[in-house]
Amino acid sequence: MIGRSSPFGEGGLVLLIDPDRTTGPNATDAIRLASSNGFTGAWIGGTFLHRADGRDITRAAVDAGCQCSLPIFAILGLSAAETTLVPGLSGVLLPLIGTLSAAGELLGQAYRATPALKGLGTPVVPMAYLAVDGGRITSSSHGLQGVPLPRDKPEIAATLALCGELTGARCVYLDAGSGAIECVPAEVIAAVRAAVGVSLVVGGGIRRPEEAERAFSAGADVVVVGSVFEGATSRSKYASFGAIVPRGGNHE
Repeated sequence: MIGRSSPFGEGGLVLLIDPDRTTGPNATDAIRLASSNGFTGAWIGGTFLHRADGRDITRAAVDAGCQCSLPIFAILGLSAAETTLVPGLSGVLLPLIGTLSAAGELLGQAYRATPALKGLGTPVVPMAYLAVDGGRITSSSHGLQGVPLPRDKPEIAATLALCGELTGARCVYLDAGSGAIECVPAEVIAAVRAAVGVSLVVGGGIRRPEEAERAFSAGADVVVVGSVFEGATSRSKYASFGAIVPRGGNHE
């Protein structure tokens, strides 16, 4: 097996910020709350980005991350790469594969983003992005126009994840999608963990700390949480999630 080499340090809980669902001041506040409650990083991006001030929101998040020493990564979606590519990012996550029927769409987006990525000079992390059925059509599955991986076929996810690793991915992201009804099943996480040596990221549909804890227990190195922190009642939730973040070492 290829030895694990993590672009995310020791792993842990990561906050996902969608520029379409926040403002610059709210993004700054979210980064500070995440940092003070044990989160190990933040990602910013979305499948489709519609707001004209998305770049300003990304810049606000990056500035806050620099002040808090919290790593901020941009994850490329299907909108123009320039929306989320600003100086100061810790890295750029470049999703590839998606689903077997949608691999070409993500490769095309990577091609279109290449000049901007080269000009930015920020480390790029190739990611095997695997969309998993979360019980509803999400923005990512709609945008990719692909069929998500079935929840009851962990061997398919494991094989596709290994394919990503063998073709150069530095991490695997099992994503049920923003607003998913169901999280990625533990059986799928465990099967992928057994198949690959690179970092394993899990996200989508995680609304409670115990769901994040189950993902870590099944083998996730990084758990991504986003939608649950949107809205006026989210502030109290940072501490409850931060309390279960594994500290130190890999989460196997």
